Amino acid sequence: MNRDSRLRVLGLMALLWWCGTASAIPISFEDRSDAESITNQYAGVQFVNATALVAGLSLNELSFPPQSGNVAVFDDGGPLSLLFLDPVSSFSAFFTYTTALTITAFDDASNLLASVTSAFDNNTADGGAAGSLPNELLQLNVANNAISRLVISGLITGGSFVVDDVSFAVAAQVPVTGTLQLMLLPLLAGLLWRRRYGRR
Repeated sequence: MNRDSRLRVLGLMALLWWCGTASAIPISFEDRSDAESITNQYAGVQFVNATALVAGLSLNELSFPPQSGNVAVFDDGGPLSLLFLDPVSSFSAFFTYTTALTITAFDDASNLLASVTSAFDNNTADGGAAGSLPNELLQLNVANNAISRLVISGLITGGSFVVDDVSFAVAAQVPVTGTLQLMLLPLLAGLLWRRRYGRR
């Protein structure tokens, strides 16, 4: 098998792998300063009503310990929203809260897609409900990369939760990529056959 054939095979294998994976975007907020308003600092998403808090400064880490690092974000002035530049298929984050939370996902026409609610009314480290722990993982998954907007609601006036280690992902489109992978498999098989039997 010559160098060009090897490169073709490797390229096709990489394409097959890439087509079946999701592109996850994690945000830890560790690059933000205390009391900084979070808007469009991160690629692919715009935050609304979000402000960074740093442990030892504005963040009371005894009640609201960050999931990782020293920085978390709170709902400043109302429900915290995420507006995605390109629709996504999944969202997850860690929440510590003083009232029940609801995360609601909408498509680009503001149709309700899905929602999830926190397990407790309060999960702060020093005042949470029995059995609760800070940093509850809440997540949503929706097919076909349909989520254009998320609304995270606690108290209508805000100031009711902190969020850390946000992650969202654009998943591979299963019907399209499944077809593409099936189309590419014979090409890969042909190259491998040619390698073994084509040239002697």
